[in-house]
Amino acid sequence: MALKKFIIGIAAVTAIMTVLAIIFQSSTNPKAWWPATVFVYTISPLLIVSGAELKPATDVLKEYLSFKNIDWKNTILLIIGTAILYPLIKLAAVYLAGNAAGINIFGKITGTGTYEVFDLFSINTAANGGAFLLFLLNITFSLVAGTITGILGNIGSEIGWRGFLPRHLPENKRTKPLAVAIIWTVWGIPFCIGAANGFSSCLVFKFITNTAMSYFLIEVIRKTGSVWVSAATIGIMQVSMFFPMHIAGSTFGQILLSALATVCLWALSSRLLPDRHAAC
Repeated sequence: MALKKFIIGIAAVTAIMTVLAIIFQSSTNPKAWWPATVFVYTISPLLIVSGAELKPATDVLKEYLSFKNIDWKNTILLIIGTAILYPLIKLAAVYLAGNAAGINIFGKITGTGTYEVFDLFSINTAANGGAFLLFLLNITFSLVAGTITGILGNIGSEIGWRGFLPRHLPENKRTKPLAVAIIWTVWGIPFCIGAANGFSSCLVFKFITNTAMSYFLIEVIRKTGSVWVSAATIGIMQVSMFFPMHIAGSTFGQILLSALATVCLWALSSRLLPDRHAAC
């Protein structure tokens, strides 16, 4: 019953938000209400979980954001491992597919160069240790900024996607993440209204990304027992600067690269780390 209520709630708020997005995109006049509307929408999964479980939002937060079951060792390994391996896997994939195989949609690694870091200083990757320093800065920035923005921007929705849904969907490790990805993608429909690459392409790209992310993030919950970690992981992956030496290919190529790196992280975490939260 709770799952049915949640799905109905997601469908309702998605329909409302889609109408509002169409109104926003069709008007040339700026609307001060839009940022606040987007914020409310991003935390709507939390509010819908509250309604589906007939609990106050504060009780939902206490339950799903508890630190009681968290596995700190797995948490540290996953967060640091994601910050290091995510850009490295993409870098290797670009070099093999773009540079070696000549598949242009993935772009190319340009090699050496001088790169500005937040307009504060520059790093010459041709100098001794330059590329390594740039990589360390990437890791540090993604760990700090990614964790903060990931938690602030995703904790409300992650309670729905990685907290509520894995508990209530039928127990099947192979299909459960796919079901979450479908619901997550439907919820993302309003963000594809007016997308630069077109509505259909945006929706397909979201589904590819969400599917890969769902398998990995549900594994993150299984290993750590904490929604905090899944929210932080999203931020780390979103903020990761990758490498400036990378000349980007097509949007589709970038989506495939991100999905590939995410699937690799899922495979590694599922094999190398013990489960800590069997309910997922």
